[in-house]
Amino acid sequence: MTTVDPKERTEAALSAVLSFWRSDDSAWRDSVAQQDPAGGARLYPTATFQAVRALGRCGLWAPSAKLDARNDVLSASMLTVLGGSRLPDPKRVLDRILGTDPANIPKRVPEIFEASTHKDEPTGLRSSAVVVVHLLAALRTLIDAHPKPSVNRVACLRGALQALEQRLIAVASHPGGGLLDEAELEQRPYLYLVLVFYVAEALCEWELLAKHVGMTGAPQLGQLRTTLKRYFERQAEKLMSRRDILGEGFDASALTFVTRGLRMLAPEVQPTPFFKGCVLAALAGQGVDGSWPPSASFEYSPRGSVFQPPSAEIALNILESVFLPAFLVRCAPRDAELLALTLPAMRKTAELLEQPSVPPASTSWGWCSDRSRRPGLAETWVTGTVARFATMCSKPGR
Repeated sequence: MTTVDPKERTEAALSAVLSFWRSDDSAWRDSVAQQDPAGGARLYPTATFQAVRALGRCGLWAPSAKLDARNDVLSASMLTVLGGSRLPDPKRVLDRILGTDPANIPKRVPEIFEASTHKDEPTGLRSSAVVVVHLLAALRTLIDAHPKPSVNRVACLRGALQALEQRLIAVASHPGGGLLDEAELEQRPYLYLVLVFYVAEALCEWELLAKHVGMTGAPQLGQLRTTLKRYFERQAEKLMSRRDILGEGFDASALTFVTRGLRMLAPEVQPTPFFKGCVLAALAGQGVDGSWPPSASFEYSPRGSVFQPPSAEIALNILESVFLPAFLVRCAPRDAELLALTLPAMRKTAELLEQPSVPPASTSWGWCSDRSRRPGLAETWVTGTVARFATMCSKPGR
């Protein structure tokens, strides 16, 4: 069995993420887009947001970071990353995303959604779920990278939060498939579980950012949180019942999103035997090669384009369900036990991800989804997810 060093994998994945970064403070979508002469002027929202999440959450914007310009090596958070000169200034990235004029925010936010490829759906659920969650997470990462933003940047952020709050409320209240209608949420087949999970994660990210700038959410957001919590509780019960009846025929990948949803919206369930059972059932669904079943998927446009979360994202969900940064200071015995049961499966996924899809010799390199395995393709969002997963794998061993 190959031993994968999480630190080395994190360093390699972050170097790969930086290989996608452009001089205009945004990221290429993938290695193919970089070769398109017409693609240099456009913003790739989800790719840029995913890259920002990886760069920030893996510690490259830590105050102690130092760049060796001669060797193009960045040292930060006990990591040594090649290509460090590509690391952007988080302030400039924030300005690239939101602009610098608070009066333009009502126009700027719709432009971000218009630039996304995830926009061809009448209710707006798909575009809001896929884009908003990564946009909000990226904004929080950038604000954390410089905790004393200017008054102007705070005004832009508040305007963006107001616009995104209205989008979340519209998604929740839409008469053709709103998430506040619990009966309809259960019955409508195109409201896929993964999308609902993204809406829940977006809601949590919105709440964290709103607290940072002193905003209070509308009552509809509180209703949405309650509805989503009940939804994940019911889905967990359903999936576990199917496991008991069908054995290996249940959807293990879907259960990872449900488990993570419970951890986000119902943290009180974490110490219970039921939560432990959900985690163990999800772990049992892992393939012998370290991958996860591709059953959790959804169509993100009327053209029939299907999105299937890669194994790296599914493994990351499980790890974030059982590990919190606070455990580095104090970890209860039951949490340590569940984490110990989880880590062997995470190591198998790390072995699956040992070799990138496109090697470092290329201009842009990294990983693509194990669902497609397209030769010669490296995707920014998958590469960023691999970096975050590798970082999470390294923390329990500290």
